[in-house]
Amino acid sequence: VELAVAEALLDGLRRLDENALMGPHMPDVDDVYIRDDAKVSRMAREILARDELDVLELINGRNSVKEIARRTRTGTFAVARIVYRLSKSNVVRRRVTPVTV
Repeated sequence: VELAVAEALLDGLRRLDENALMGPHMPDVDDVYIRDDAKVSRMAREILARDELDVLELINGRNSVKEIARRTRTGTFAVARIVYRLSKSNVVRRRVTPVTV
């Protein structure tokens, strides 16, 4: 039981550290991202892990981070972390809702 508590505590601290690192760039659960298919096609698929490929496949300009997490059966924090890495690689970008004047 002590080991499980220690692991949970370490996991929580790791998440806090990662969240601080991503800061304002941390995707929100309701954010929607667009995939840059031209850049994706030039990428070597082998450089992405299976979970990253699963998330990348569901980024289509309609699915939110929360929806991608539900479909991949992954936590929203894990999906947000993957989306953050993909956006830093300029493979995806946040969809911006047009403002009507």
